[in-house]
Amino acid sequence: MHSGGDGELILTDVTISGNSAADGGGVTSNGASAGGLTLTRVELSANSAEDGDGGGLLIEGGPATIVDSDFVQNSAESGGGLANHSGGVVSIDLSSFTENVVEEEGGGIDNQSDGAFSVTRSTIAGNRATQGGGLNSGSDAAFIVESTSISGNTATISAGGLLVGDPITLSNSTVANNSAPAGGGLEKVGDSRQSAPARPREEPRQVKS
Repeated sequence: MHSGGDGELILTDVTISGNSAADGGGVTSNGASAGGLTLTRVELSANSAEDGDGGGLLIEGGPATIVDSDFVQNSAESGGGLANHSGGVVSIDLSSFTENVVEEEGGGIDNQSDGAFSVTRSTIAGNRATQGGGLNSGSDAAFIVESTSISGNTATISAGGLLVGDPITLSNSTVANNSAPAGGGLEKVGDSRQSAPARPREEPRQVKS
């Protein structure tokens, strides 16, 4: 599925499974409108970006809002569940990224955008990559992870849980049981700022069985 131009793409209660493309195996969104992309209760599973990024979803333009959605067993070179190349604001809430696999960075999520990016009340688990098994963010964006579980992810070189190259705020979250030869839980590179404030804890969304 490909969305472009100035229109808004809204998907609700949809399953997108078993698709393949060079980039954006399940969905590619490059709309530049203020509306951008909205996913609510969407499952993206077993999709493949065969020669590029975003096994489940590739965001190339505009903002994106993702709520109560699941990214499961997708594959790509980078960004198995989701790859973000947009300059727009991306917000993810009550969602899960599980068992996605990539050849390079960001098993669950790969963020290469300068726009603000937030992940709240979500689960990133069981993903695999060369670097950033659960999540990779290598841009200059403000990145927020709150009330989220990042667990059981694997990287073959570094950063089993998170590879961070930009300012990040990590709060009320669990980073546990991730593995890599270096930086099993988290690896911060460059001169980015890392903050871990304490706030009242909210439980992350549970993965569907």
